[in-house]
Amino acid sequence: MLHGVRLAHQKNTAQSSTVILPTPKRVTLPMRQHLGVPCQCTVSPGEAVGRGQPVGQCPNEASFCSPVHASVSGTVKSIETIDDPWGGQCEAVVIDSDGKQTPWDGLAKPSVASREEFITAVKNSGAVGLGGAGFPTWVKLNLKNGQRAELLLVNAAECEPYITSDYREMLENTDDIEAGIQAVKTWLGIPRVIVAIEDNKPEAIERMRQRATGTNAFEVFSLKSRYPRGAEKVVLHDAAGLVIPEGKLPIDVGALVMNVATVGFLGRYLRTGMPLVSRRVTVDGGAVCKPQNLLVPIGTPLSALADFCQVDSKAARMAIMGGPMMGVAVESLDQPVLKNNNAVLFFDEKQARLPETTLCIRCGKCLAVCPVRLAPAALERAYEAQDPDRLRRLKVNLCIECGCCAYVCPARRPLVQANRASKALIKNKR
Repeated sequence: MLHGVRLAHQKNTAQSSTVILPTPKRVTLPMRQHLGVPCQCTVSPGEAVGRGQPVGQCPNEASFCSPVHASVSGTVKSIETIDDPWGGQCEAVVIDSDGKQTPWDGLAKPSVASREEFITAVKNSGAVGLGGAGFPTWVKLNLKNGQRAELLLVNAAECEPYITSDYREMLENTDDIEAGIQAVKTWLGIPRVIVAIEDNKPEAIERMRQRATGTNAFEVFSLKSRYPRGAEKVVLHDAAGLVIPEGKLPIDVGALVMNVATVGFLGRYLRTGMPLVSRRVTVDGGAVCKPQNLLVPIGTPLSALADFCQVDSKAARMAIMGGPMMGVAVESLDQPVLKNNNAVLFFDEKQARLPETTLCIRCGKCLAVCPVRLAPAALERAYEAQDPDRLRRLKVNLCIECGCCAYVCPARRPLVQANRASKALIKNKR
């Protein structure tokens, strides 16, 4: 990768073994925790539910969607419309926990004897991409006629500062990752597997290389540490030499890219039958007294994580779901942990203070660091002119919103926000 930026790693929790968060008193389960259409609620207020019970199902078999399951046992309090972190709204199932975490009676280890049964099992698991935008995993694996995957790339780069949840997955759940790789490789007939890890994680690299032998042999590729090395297009190019053409997906060049935590989850699900009801979350930041990795029930309010990690409420000025480069600032700690929420950061005054914006000085630094070779300053000017045609010509659709341009900008221009707004402008002009 020629472009990108070097960031302070701030992997403060790398040596912190995962701690199980005490069961929250209440969880809120949004029906849209994935790219695509929302789930439809399948439970009613007052209904008793077990841990792992489906509470939201896809509208139909072909829906671009992923089921939602109860992360606690208890009673459905209500079905509510809530605000999501991105400024929209969606329906959510609110469950009052009984504290027992009683598994749903219908839980069973999936029986898989064919590719079709494997895809069905992945869909029923509720799996989504655990390190990115929440792409439904079954959709990614359900290859269309004529499509064939020659490569499975397991993305374990974890290049954003602070976040160590994937790193701990590799150290603590190596067996599950190996089982997940074997399942995807076997049922999709993929001949080659690469596990790509940044070189600032030598213990994880060594652990995975110890497993990369025998019938489940795979390659472990050490990536030079640089942000955004873990971006899908970047890691595929750097680890496998593949370039994704504009408007295409990795499968169009014969590759599937999966986050390492997603692969590990699939291995666990095939072994236990427990769907995606919890995830590992890194809690860190200047206002956190006890930074650590927590295993958290999906739908837990951020306030529970703040209390457990002893966040200094007087010092905290900003809460971010995700990393400091691509995460989303949230207004309320009532916001629930989502499936693809790999970190929660609590920043103090120094970290949260927004710099003063000045005029662009046309220095070209944003151009120099863009990993997909766009011209961010020119894109911002096109957005300010409300010129969708020029935005299309400048390829704003290729922006991966990594934040490198804004990070190096001496004028502190809001370049990422401009590109997000530009995409919305083009969409609305269609």
